[in-house]
Amino acid sequence: MNLRKKWCEVTAIIIMVCIMLNCSGCQKATIGGNNSEINDPKITINKSYKTEIPISKDITAVKYFDFSSDHIVLVGETVAEQNLYVLNLNGDTVGFANLGSNEIKGLFADEGNIGVLLAKSNSQENNAVSGEQNVEIDYYSYEGVLTSTKYYICSDKSEYYGVVAVEDKIVGWDNSHITILSPGRAEEKISFEGSYISSLSKSLEGKLVVELYGMQENGFYYLSLESGKIKPILKLFDDSVFNYSICYSNNEELFINDGRSIVEYDADGSYSKVVEWEALNVDGKDVRSIFKITDKKFLCASNKKIFLAGSVEETVNRTILRLATVDKTRVAPLVAEFNRNSKDYFIQIIEYDPNSQLRLNTELISEDAPDIIELTSITIPPNTYLLEDLVPYFEQDIDINLDDFTGNIIESMLVDGRLTSIIDSYCIQTLAARADIVGDKAWTMQNMLSVFHENKDLVYAFPCWMSPEELLLWVCNVSNGEFIEWESGTCSFDSDEFVAWLKFCKEMPTENSISEYISDYDPSVLMTVQVFQTVQWIDTITKNYMGSEIRYVGFPCNDSVGSYYSKNELGLRMAISATSRNKEAAWEFIKMMFSDNWQKRIVGIPVIQQELSARLSELISDKENNVMQSDIDKFLRLNEKTNSFLYNNTVIRDIIMESAQAYFSGEKSAEDVAAIIQSKVSIYLSEQT
Repeated sequence: MNLRKKWCEVTAIIIMVCIMLNCSGCQKATIGGNNSEINDPKITINKSYKTEIPISKDITAVKYFDFSSDHIVLVGETVAEQNLYVLNLNGDTVGFANLGSNEIKGLFADEGNIGVLLAKSNSQENNAVSGEQNVEIDYYSYEGVLTSTKYYICSDKSEYYGVVAVEDKIVGWDNSHITILSPGRAEEKISFEGSYISSLSKSLEGKLVVELYGMQENGFYYLSLESGKIKPILKLFDDSVFNYSICYSNNEELFINDGRSIVEYDADGSYSKVVEWEALNVDGKDVRSIFKITDKKFLCASNKKIFLAGSVEETVNRTILRLATVDKTRVAPLVAEFNRNSKDYFIQIIEYDPNSQLRLNTELISEDAPDIIELTSITIPPNTYLLEDLVPYFEQDIDINLDDFTGNIIESMLVDGRLTSIIDSYCIQTLAARADIVGDKAWTMQNMLSVFHENKDLVYAFPCWMSPEELLLWVCNVSNGEFIEWESGTCSFDSDEFVAWLKFCKEMPTENSISEYISDYDPSVLMTVQVFQTVQWIDTITKNYMGSEIRYVGFPCNDSVGSYYSKNELGLRMAISATSRNKEAAWEFIKMMFSDNWQKRIVGIPVIQQELSARLSELISDKENNVMQSDIDKFLRLNEKTNSFLYNNTVIRDIIMESAQAYFSGEKSAEDVAAIIQSKVSIYLSEQT
């Protein structure tokens, strides 16, 4: 199906549904919408909870931790020494032992015994030979009484990430070896060369479970100490799955702390979330150990805290808001905070496939539309009336004001006076060039080509990675701000300026024509694309760039700055559906992006001026940076003069990239290709309006 036919079908559906809505007396939505028809306010949710278990105030860090037979066992460091603590689940201390200043390499609790592995044996007897050392394990009762000591021989270079006990053996592990220690015998090793051992644990039934990465099939495996062979339990086909701690129970239930939640996996790879860390305001990456207590209750330990975490079903009187996104992990933290604090509303995240644009477009003009849309990887033109205008919400809100935003962010995102979406953080895309060559002349396309061709024997236009296709991708990005007039729904890809861009792209070296590596910071580079993702980039440029004073010239253009705002790649861009019945509630959620709490935690450049000023002050006060006030001032001038926003539009990008191949291959002229792009993008824009 060709692109024009596809979009004609989309348009037909939209027109048909609009006629149906018109016939039923549909009117343009107002602030708040119509709340007379809402979903059943009684909903059942899984509510996460956390109960902290008190530990001694003298403990500065929990060094080792284990759990067995309803007893919490830990080695806690104090200012002067190390102690063994045994607690019940209420936090009461039932056992205690002073461990002195011995170097401790591991801890385990098993069948009523507690084992503390010491790095060096205190025994006078030494059976170790050259390259080996004696280590000992001191066994304690749950009351903290030393009951026995066993001695082992291991390599004097052995370092363990953790240890477990299996019968009379001690099993330690590092990132590529399993080490088996037996009384009176030299250590044995099971090697997993070419693989990374992420964790080793023991199930409640005594089986060893090892997690391996780098193999043909990443995942969890049973490990036999006798044969050294492994047997698959769960294969992880998604390389992004990472665990910070695991728990494996008797009935083949595997629980993984992936840093965002505790996830229960079945053997077929299906999974469900049991505990959401964000809902508990817990950084899951700090949780080193989890132990299953009941089906939905876990004992958890971080470096300084021990707590119970779980989830319970709860029926509440809350109205559901639906949020559409293609990546729920991106919005989960903000949603969790809203759901934790709101008494009247509960946000349900609906994850869309990136290729389901037609489904979302159809829903947006129906009564089945999501209330909120997170627009990362979702293409909806900014001039659409499918999205609510947010300007009136800002004007009527007492907590946030348009004047609180930095630079020209708001003005740049307005289309015909309407603000159909808003971001929490941004970056600035520009071209940086050597000031000693470009001077202070206006950076038009004609001047850029003139400067480059005059200095062609002295400098490269761009670093060596800038191929014709790569540069055209950047042209695609800026085309949303330079060659498209969103207010009128028109474009100018048949202009002399765009044709000149196509020709300039073709001058870039191909991979086969590059004779030497030229980096972004090479003095022989005239200019490079510069994207300020964070304020720390100011420091990076100051230290490394081109060995010369730089000027942010921007992408060459005749009547605008040539530098552009865009959403930070890790940030959020939110919108409210024009047909939502709960617009005021949706706005209460969206404006959380501008709170002090959220603005402080984002990675990109914050949109709120107060937080941006604080970060710039911190940057210049940090003595390890090479940033001077003049560098800050240069960035602020760039921020203040930038006045266009780049809306990611994959449809227009694909039209340009696909059509340009005919020019790069020599099949068509630049002018012919520009005319083709102009025709296709014009059709697309007309269909949107």
